[in-house]
Amino acid sequence: QQSLKNLESAFKNFFQKRARFPKFKSKHKKQSIRYPESCSIKGNGVKLPKLGVVKARIPKAISSKIKSVTVSKTSTDKYFAAILFQANDLILNKTGKISGIDLGLTSLVTVFDGA
Repeated sequence: QQSLKNLESAFKNFFQKRARFPKFKSKHKKQSIRYPESCSIKGNGVKLPKLGVVKARIPKAISSKIKSVTVSKTSTDKYFAAILFQANDLILNKTGKISGIDLGLTSLVTVFDGA
């Protein structure tokens, strides 16, 4: 599914003159597959289409909707899953001040302290 979505967007970009004609690109021997839908967390694993429940160690609780899961295989034959999910209750802690330092041509250093 994801391969067809990627190919569709590549052709759309080509016909709208935003990119060149799509061609095959090697991913440097990295094997991965993306499941764009029908994924969920079941017990102590991840439920993937056509594979069923795969045992996994999930360090954080995922309580919102899962958008996609990308499973990658490393060169040491280990598998990792990157889970993309929608977070509704994102809380930003604004502590401290904003500061910045700019090195310029006319003045050597310009300091900004958020004021």
